[in-house]
Amino acid sequence: MSKSLQQRVTKVLYNGTKLATNWGMTEVVAVATMYPAGKEVTDGSVGVLLPGMDAKVVDTVSGKELGAGQRGELLVKGTYVRWSFVLIIGPNVTMGYYKNPEANAAALEGTWLHTGDIAIVEQNGSIYIVDRLKVYQKPNLISDDRS
Repeated sequence: MSKSLQQRVTKVLYNGTKLATNWGMTEVVAVATMYPAGKEVTDGSVGVLLPGMDAKVVDTVSGKELGAGQRGELLVKGTYVRWSFVLIIGPNVTMGYYKNPEANAAALEGTWLHTGDIAIVEQNGSIYIVDRLKVYQKPNLISDDRS
């Protein structure tokens, strides 16, 4: 959720109470970031990584790790398990797509998962998802064809 949309929703629906957003995806068992109790909500941020995960931001062309506050692909991994793209690894991260070696080759780099999200990670650990590298198409699972 963009910073401006988060501010509008907070004002209209929550009467000024800060709205905290999280980030995740199916491949990481739903959520990878959150606001810990007592941490002040920052507009536009999706919180900080859950315990047991690490993250870095890398340049989308060179793969070189970027510093805090720089925009690139977010990579995350679990610190208890076995790059500017979002890559994820962790005890809650998929081992791959069932019987789909092409999808695995595209999404997995070793045990890192490319999420396709462009992010900024601040020095304090706050993460901002600012763009998408990949575009997904949802399959039409409900057909109007009733024959």
